[in-house]
Amino acid sequence: MEEKSQNETPAEQDSAPQAVTDENSVADPAAQPAFPKQEEDIDLNTLYPDEDGDLNALFPEREIKTLLKKIQKNKKDLSRMKDRFVQDKDLMP
Repeated sequence: MEEKSQNETPAEQDSAPQAVTDENSVADPAAQPAFPKQEEDIDLNTLYPDEDGDLNALFPEREIKTLLKKIQKNKKDLSRMKDRFVQDKDLMP
């Protein structure tokens, strides 16, 4: 067990950062899932149409499907941002 310094006040001893959900309760970050549950099933074959084979069979876990979906969305967002930067650069004198 870790000993607390005698120089610390009780407020300093208990000042570890915690997520607060409301005035009287503290949320446990470990209790929240990393990937929220979704009702719809993610079809990886429609997200990655150029890939050969059945991606749904290759990655059957929901967490992996969710991660791959987020990666595809981020890739599209970055591509759009890049295109906007190129357009802005072309408009500058």
